[in-house]
Amino acid sequence: MLFPSKNILLCIDANPEQKFDLDLPKTEALGLLGNNSGNAVFQHVMHYLLTEHNNVKITSPFSKNLLSKQEIDKINSYFDAVVILPANVLATWGKSILDVWSRNLSRIKKPIICVGLGAQLGRETIDDLCN
Repeated sequence: MLFPSKNILLCIDANPEQKFDLDLPKTEALGLLGNNSGNAVFQHVMHYLLTEHNNVKITSPFSKNLLSKQEIDKINSYFDAVVILPANVLATWGKSILDVWSRNLSRIKKPIICVGLGAQLGRETIDDLCN
């Protein structure tokens, strides 16, 4: 027996319907997929897996702007869960992203599923992040 379908908000920065355009220069085509081929593949796979048995709405990551009360209320009233993919966010440049994420996600009253937390850091970056 299958589980009932859920309304899931998937926060990604790549468009899963975007095809790799072999006629474009490679860097431009990669940019359309989210700039990082590993992250793009991961985002596409998550989209595929989630949409198999659920209703999935795609939005950009919650890391760019503080969401309004109306946006938070809409998420809380419509969606059953929120999925974020914070690959490579553990970096010195990620501190501001983590701040905005925490301020947005703390107001969401639905389960938040974090998949693929990662970092691409050198030793000096790790030391800087920990200080």
